[in-house]
Amino acid sequence: MRSTELAAKVGVSVAALDGMLAVLVAKGILAGTELDSFADFVACSGTSCGTTCVGLDACPFVVDVPKTYSFAIQSVGSS
Repeated sequence: MRSTELAAKVGVSVAALDGMLAVLVAKGILAGTELDSFADFVACSGTSCGTTCVGLDACPFVVDVPKTYSFAIQSVGSS
């Protein structure tokens, strides 16, 4: 579910949802994915399209990878 959909579902703005998620990550309840570098996810050499390459900023084949979250707590209440 995208953040815009989740924000609408819980009745808050996307900015408020981002803040809530950041708090849950800081408390160790959620673990968020972090992209180390955009270059880690780019397979284009910048010349793959030959002379028609528009560059990575304008490439129609480059997409934004959404941030994902997972529960950081393995089990609640167990010792």
